[in-house]
Amino acid sequence: MAESEVMDFANVLAADIPLAVSNLNDIKTIVNQVNQMVRNLIDRVKNKEFPTAQGMSFLDVKNQLLLKYLMDLNCLLLKKVSGESIKASSSIERLVEIRTLLERMRPVEHKLRYQIDKLLKIATTGKFETTDPLQFKANPNNLISKVDNDASSEEEEDHRDKKSGVYVPPKLVPMKYDGDETAEQRSTKFADKVRRHALSSSALQGLKEEFMDTPVEIVESTANTSKQSIARERQERQEYEETYFTRLPFTRQERHSNRQQYSAKSLASELAGMGTLPETKRKSQGGKKKGGFKKRRKN
Repeated sequence: MAESEVMDFANVLAADIPLAVSNLNDIKTIVNQVNQMVRNLIDRVKNKEFPTAQGMSFLDVKNQLLLKYLMDLNCLLLKKVSGESIKASSSIERLVEIRTLLERMRPVEHKLRYQIDKLLKIATTGKFETTDPLQFKANPNNLISKVDNDASSEEEEDHRDKKSGVYVPPKLVPMKYDGDETAEQRSTKFADKVRRHALSSSALQGLKEEFMDTPVEIVESTANTSKQSIARERQERQEYEETYFTRLPFTRQERHSNRQQYSAKSLASELAGMGTLPETKRKSQGGKKKGGFKKRRKN
């Protein structure tokens, strides 16, 4: 039985030795070619044929990790060929660590793939591509208001921030990305927006108050939610002034909002798409002439 096992082992060796010798010869040839290629690349880099001063640090880190991975892998292969044990080798821990880093870098590389390809194409051709879709992106500077007051206030804020030394992020107008939405999703979203706008309109609020049996809060006007909040703030201001016998000054923004509220433009936007005013609102507007809020303001 032992002699048969020895014969089988000898037959396996006799069949594998020629293949192993052929593979070793191929490895030796490939190693010589790689060494010659690496020497040529090193010489060209030293002669400044390949400018590497302004490269991507991400790719530099990846190349260094790959080089260390190959070095540790060669150490393990050398120990295996020499018949040594690799159980207590520190190369295994380094290989696991480098492999983990390379796996974590893969999604980052996927996100940078477009920029890497673009830089490689520019480095190869020496010119920008005119059909690049990112050249037609929005310019954030065009979204900034050109009003002199806003510009002067921003300059003063920037001057104060520079003095304080606190980092202030750039002021950009946030825009929602809807490039992945289909035409059906956009139409559905637009229909929901129109429906919400119709439900919050003053005309529909008047109809609800007229035909529903729920209690109605009597306010200055049956307007939408924003106007009701303005009326509530005005009521609080009036109560404070009557309690403490003093007048609260209006800021410039409050005076501007009051003028805009009773302008013809705001009235037209309120009536757009909803027909005529509800009857309850016409009654409330007609009832103001007999006294009430305006009469109290004159005192």
